Amino acid sequence: MNVEDGPYRNSELFDRILEDQGISFDDEDSINQFIDGSITDSIVLGACERCGTVSYYCEPDGRMNHCEACGSYRVRSVLVILGIL
Repeated sequence: MNVEDGPYRNSELFDRILEDQGISFDDEDSINQFIDGSITDSIVLGACERCGTVSYYCEPDGRMNHCEACGSYRVRSVLVILGIL
């Protein structure tokens, strides 16, 4: 997957998750490894659409998970953010 042309190129939520994981957006191999690992995990990272906080306990298809930081139900899993699920 070419990260420059991917559907998530301008995704602030995905950028926050990468930053949290210490992955540079220029490191295509690390991004692809992270995505591949997320696809096979039963619990994945997510981010809150409201406050941007990264969550470590999302179901892969999570779209309305609870955010412990702001209390909203706006946490989306990384796989949902990327349009994979």
